Amino acid sequence: MFSNLFPTFASTALRHPKCRYRAPKWLGSLNVLPTIFQIRRHRNAASKVLLTCSQVAKQSQRAPDSSPHLLSRWKANLVADALSREGSYVDKGSDGETKELLKVVNELKLDADKHDPLDHELWLEELRMSDEGWKELIEILKKGETEGKVRVKGIKGLVLVENYALIGRSLRNTEIPESNRKVVPKSAQNLLVEELHEGDLGGHFGAQKMLRQLGKRFFWPRMLVTMESCVKSCPKCVCTNDHPKLTAPLKPYETSYPMEIVACDLIDVGLSTQGNRYILSIIDLFTKYAIAVPIPDKKAETVVKAFIERWALGEGRIPDTLWTDEGKEFENSHFQQLCKMLQIKKVSTKGYNSRINGCVERFNKTIIHIIKKRSSVSMEWDDQIPFATFAYNSVMHRTTGESPMFLMHGRDSKHPIFMEGEDAAGIVYSDCDEYKTVLTQELLKAHRLAKEHAC
Repeated sequence: MFSNLFPTFASTALRHPKCRYRAPKWLGSLNVLPTIFQIRRHRNAASKVLLTCSQVAKQSQRAPDSSPHLLSRWKANLVADALSREGSYVDKGSDGETKELLKVVNELKLDADKHDPLDHELWLEELRMSDEGWKELIEILKKGETEGKVRVKGIKGLVLVENYALIGRSLRNTEIPESNRKVVPKSAQNLLVEELHEGDLGGHFGAQKMLRQLGKRFFWPRMLVTMESCVKSCPKCVCTNDHPKLTAPLKPYETSYPMEIVACDLIDVGLSTQGNRYILSIIDLFTKYAIAVPIPDKKAETVVKAFIERWALGEGRIPDTLWTDEGKEFENSHFQQLCKMLQIKKVSTKGYNSRINGCVERFNKTIIHIIKKRSSVSMEWDDQIPFATFAYNSVMHRTTGESPMFLMHGRDSKHPIFMEGEDAAGIVYSDCDEYKTVLTQELLKAHRLAKEHAC
């Protein structure tokens, strides 16, 4: 069988730490543990056959003085040695215990994947099995009854059955006429708040803003308490957020409609791995809708190009008035030609007084805080810009009482945890004309309420 083969021996000297390991008696005859026998074919030197001491390891299991710990290390080294060589042959019978262990780990992983606390379809069953009082309410609704009172933990007083309904495979709270909110079981409440606060699309906002965002779609007792506990226990928020200062609030500029006044500013963040150094921040003073554009420098051509592509012409947001500071990146012939072409009134604020253009300065502070909380590598700040701006535009603004996304586009942002499914209950439009009419009416109503809230 081995007439056309010749053996090649390889050995490795043991380092000093390995020399201190106690070897069992069955290894006493082996001078070098990692010795391998590499046999090459005489005619084809590229093909390899690797023989290891796996058979010796098998026989050693019957030795009375063999150490189980060393045997496990020997088997692990055999697997690692085989994987480190291409074309190696591994005895399939020598890794039976390894296969059994992998099988157990995979079964545990599959069991863990079957139960996702954020799976909306499992919430109804969890509520029915809980001892909070939802079981009695669900049983009443399943009988078709709409009147009655039950007691639920965490809710002061009795709960009216008429304020709840079973829609599909979910229990809904229908106290608010504009929306029906899913009732969240206790096991998913903290996870839902943490996902919105510090998840992939989270912006580490406060409890009131998260309540406004989650309160439209979900319901559970003492929601605000759960969110305040999450915010107070977030280490990134504790280290980054500013302490409240005893200063008088600024009076907001009075605007009447979107795109009436738009403000711009530049932030020097530092050089990133992609070559960007500045952030061009643009915000609408009425809706508070804002974007942040990373740019490599603050040349006039770079700034005006970013403003045209990402705001004015690229998105169709041409303002009536544009507010900037007196920096050279804004006071130049390029911006003058742009404002003349688009009929934009250019206003320059006084230098060294950021409170005059306070709206965009406050947005700068918010976006920088979000980036600090999200990114652990300071030089990769520009990768977090899209997530930070999405989080900012998705939550309620304190001045308007609505999210900037809703006031600008007439709808809230879509978040992964808000995806409904087959049992979604919402407005269905017959055609585009009906949608356009309803959208216009609702936007005018929202703009009127935003003006009243800002006053």
